[in-house]
Amino acid sequence: MFGLSLFNSEKYITGGYTPYLTFNVLVQSNIFSVHQYKREYPDRREVREKVWKLHKEGWGYTKIHRYLKNNKFEIGNSRTTVDSMIKKMSTT
Repeated sequence: MFGLSLFNSEKYITGGYTPYLTFNVLVQSNIFSVHQYKREYPDRREVREKVWKLHKEGWGYTKIHRYLKNNKFEIGNSRTTVDSMIKKMSTT
């Protein structure tokens, strides 16, 4: 069968050894961390609808971002923010 060198063992008070196995398990998951792009913010509905409308009209994300900033919409400073929004809306 197996040699005793494969097992860890623990000595009882009676003097005998009982073999046992140990396992090291590493579990990584992002299920417990909610990603910001998976959340729905009701107060952002107006921005999302405007982005989607302009995207459907054929506007690029840089032009959409410039339009939103000039019209005082609350949007991030990076134009790729709009690109990320469009990608998220396209997959849902």
